[in-house]
Amino acid sequence: MMKGSRIQKGELSSYTRMKAILAPIKEIVLQYNWLLTDCEWVEDSQIWGYEDGCEWLSGEAFFQDIEKGNSQFFIWGVFSAFDKSITQEEALSFEKPTIQHYYGYSKNPVRMQHPLAQIEILAVDSSFAVFISKDDAIVDLWSASFPWAEDLETYNRQHQ
Repeated sequence: MMKGSRIQKGELSSYTRMKAILAPIKEIVLQYNWLLTDCEWVEDSQIWGYEDGCEWLSGEAFFQDIEKGNSQFFIWGVFSAFDKSITQEEALSFEKPTIQHYYGYSKNPVRMQHPLAQIEILAVDSSFAVFISKDDAIVDLWSASFPWAEDLETYNRQHQ
């Protein structure tokens, strides 16, 4: 069973600024390797993306990248966290998670796209962010940092 949360309203100027979204769980971010897929982001008024469609980063490198600037926000993207014991090759042996035309986060029961991932964060059209984890305590910690966060299953029931 997995738990999820969603933010779309509140005090953030953009709900897909990874610097703000990940700050409350920095120590957790550092414990994982991250697969970033299907990403587009704006930085210094330009739209960027990964040349081969994905990037594999340690938690340290991921957090360093997002701490670089305040102007960076993601239009789209899937950010999947893996235990350090999972290799890049193992992670990429499965279909890469996608956000374009993917709506699985809006259905119950809540689930992630990648079977080996422990956490999945979705940036959706610069409009909202979805946070899903196999560990309910991580979702609770993240959600507590955003008082306007909504339980994903509850939100899905109300909007189906």
